Amino acid sequence: MNTGFGRHALNVRGEPMNVDDANQAKGLDPTYAAERIFSALVNRKTELLLAPLLHRLGIFLRWLWPNLFFYLNYRRSLKEAAIHHAKQE
Repeated sequence: MNTGFGRHALNVRGEPMNVDDANQAKGLDPTYAAERIFSALVNRKTELLLAPLLHRLGIFLRWLWPNLFFYLNYRRSLKEAAIHHAKQE
């Protein structure tokens, strides 16, 4: 959810960061999410999936071929760890 809470986060000195979290900025608009949730409640839906297409494919892949799903996530975590490590150097 793109709520804007990231810019209100505090640093170690207790001062506001005033910077949006990159992952949160990619999230859904709260108004859109509220409309989808309300619609699901009114229509008595038993499930509601608020996720981008790639994440929905991941859910399907986990059901269809769990080993491949976990292998791909493992590879992704290695790549993200390498990027994070490179940024720190």
